[in-house]
Amino acid sequence: MTPWEKAAQWQQDHCPDERLIEAIADCVANGLVYSCSDLFLLAWEAHWNEGEGRITAGDPNAWVCKLAAGHDVIRAGMRVAPHAHKYLVWQRNNDGRWRAHRWDKLSKRFNN
Repeated sequence: MTPWEKAAQWQQDHCPDERLIEAIADCVANGLVYSCSDLFLLAWEAHWNEGEGRITAGDPNAWVCKLAAGHDVIRAGMRVAPHAHKYLVWQRNNDGRWRAHRWDKLSKRFNN
């Protein structure tokens, strides 16, 4: 399966109320859509409030990953992002729990 096909299957299994094309359209208008033979990525920019542990209103300081599939998605996602932010934020399997990591620490871990 290609990363795009894996992403489509994941979306169908975990987010049945939102079609993949709707998620793509949302990120085209407000974020990042990237697709190639080894990576599929949907993300948007937001403000991560570290003290509250959630996304809040404010100037963007984070890339929030909506959906990623492929090989080595963190490293690849950091490579294709148009610019760095202070944080990378995501959920695992749409579990409702945000995971926020500092870009600089992830960069040292995945890009060395």
